[in-house]
Amino acid sequence: MPPKNLSPTPAYSSNIELYTDAESAGLTPRTPFSRQARTEGGHSRLLANDSHNEDDEAMDEIGTLEVQSQPLLRSSASDSFPLYSRHETARIGRSEDQSGKSSRIWKRMKESLSQNRLPVGLVLGLGTAIILLLLIVVSFKRNTALLAYMGVNTTAIAFEALDEESKARFNSSSVIDYAAQGYTSFPLTRNQYLSQCYQMINDPRMKYYVKFWDTRPGAEMDVLHAKSTPSHKTCNSTITYLLDGSVGLMVDLTHLAQVAGFARERNRTLFVYDNNWNRGRWTDHFLDFSETQPGPEPGCAPPPPNELVACPRTARLLSDVPYPHLDVKITSARINFFHLGHDFEETYEDPYKYTIERKKPVYDVSAESFSKYIWPNAINQRLIQHARDELIQVAKSKTKDTQVQYISTQIRRGDRLAMSWRYQKLPQVQVPTEEYVDAFWKTYSRIYNLSSNPDVAPTSPPVIYLASDSPSAASDFAELLRSNDTLSRKYNNDNLRALIYELRTSSDPELRSLAPAREYVQADWVENRTQSERIAETRGMVVDWALLSGAWQPLPSGDADADASTPLKPLAAICALPTSICKATVFGLGWNASFDWQGNDVGRHPNWVEIDNHGSIAPMWRPFEIIQ
Repeated sequence: MPPKNLSPTPAYSSNIELYTDAESAGLTPRTPFSRQARTEGGHSRLLANDSHNEDDEAMDEIGTLEVQSQPLLRSSASDSFPLYSRHETARIGRSEDQSGKSSRIWKRMKESLSQNRLPVGLVLGLGTAIILLLLIVVSFKRNTALLAYMGVNTTAIAFEALDEESKARFNSSSVIDYAAQGYTSFPLTRNQYLSQCYQMINDPRMKYYVKFWDTRPGAEMDVLHAKSTPSHKTCNSTITYLLDGSVGLMVDLTHLAQVAGFARERNRTLFVYDNNWNRGRWTDHFLDFSETQPGPEPGCAPPPPNELVACPRTARLLSDVPYPHLDVKITSARINFFHLGHDFEETYEDPYKYTIERKKPVYDVSAESFSKYIWPNAINQRLIQHARDELIQVAKSKTKDTQVQYISTQIRRGDRLAMSWRYQKLPQVQVPTEEYVDAFWKTYSRIYNLSSNPDVAPTSPPVIYLASDSPSAASDFAELLRSNDTLSRKYNNDNLRALIYELRTSSDPELRSLAPAREYVQADWVENRTQSERIAETRGMVVDWALLSGAWQPLPSGDADADASTPLKPLAAICALPTSICKATVFGLGWNASFDWQGNDVGRHPNWVEIDNHGSIAPMWRPFEIIQ
């Protein structure tokens, strides 16, 4: 039946009772949350006009409206039409809670920046710059990871860049992947290469003995190699020697002489990697191997640094050369422990000889390298010839002999200690200077046969070329030599006083500047000298070794300062075995002169006079020093 006429009250009560008729109490009023009110926009108007309390974090949206003091009535139609479900109400509460916190944090940041007078734009700009810097660093260090994050298929790109041989074994166990082990800079450092070599020799595939340059089937291991392009032809097979500055000059040169022999034997192209060398560049001191030993592919490019592998020695099997072969990718004085050790000796020494005679084939290889392929550059050729000319002038100042003869002596101090038990209890554990002086007089007397003809005086005084890293040791030697100059006293002739020539006493300022100012200690050599000082001392070492051993002559006649018609070699060389320059002196003196070679035996009076062990160890000489 139709509802009765209802009269509204003149004013709303506190309970928002819109009608006074008791019969209409069951009806739902038009509250902002009723279905009818929603169609009329009452809910949105109420939300727009309501003031929200930001500090009340425990209230949800319904509780914060505060439009009446008592709960609203539910719909009369059904319980199935609530405005919000229980889960939706909880979600809205959390959302507003988080947005409220974010707005408060941002507000507090703005207040803090304004109090400190920092512009908000500047702070945002700095933050953006830091993010961009991080992205640049990642693009250089982890570029593949960045490309993968961007959705680029780096594996497919890398595969297409490989040569055919590398594609065939792309996912095989024979692949050496330095990048997968976390390395990002190439070539690796000497310690990283050492670590890789130790891992390699523990690989079960390397346990079976094979010949020095061979590999067991199934054990061919190598990195993946990129394909060559017509404009950048990479050498098919190379050996790269790493100059890392961790050892002395002659340690590197004696190793490099043998590695150059490997390259000639195995038909490889030889490169020297000198980017991290603390003595300048290789060409600051020597001719490039592209001039002296170009290899089978002159003009080809060296392999990329990331393809340089230290171990195994048989690092790459090639099929695009006259015959399949394997090669060493990179080696150095620190890595040569794995290449010039026991297997090397078993392969290259003469098995039918004994003691020093076994070393003759190895000597031949290194001697050929020093005489033809490891050759000083034009600057050092000029310095060597100038030093020889000065030595001749010093000798001829007291004699009229047309041919100058001299004995060379090297005194090494610094960090090189004596080997023999005789000197282990000395304060400095080094061969005393008196031993060098005594060895000189004995050698001079033997060479000139003074004991057999005591009444016949020599026609010229003794001439000595002295090389030392210690100014004090050189000064002590000169003083002791003159105080023990029995020759001039015996024949009562001051013209027979011994003459000493060294770079420190040169009349040429350029030669004097090459002499070391203090003793050589490998550990602090870089810290105690500038780059220019290190280059100068290295040139001085090159000149010293040339005159100590007689190597690198005759010099090319095309050099304006060179006199190729006057070769000058020492009659003998006196030194102590712990030094590498002492071992290398044999290559300049020659095998027969050094060891007084007589048929199938070694004579008792070699002109390579070693005064530490005095020939008491076997073998008495080795062609290079193994660093472990």
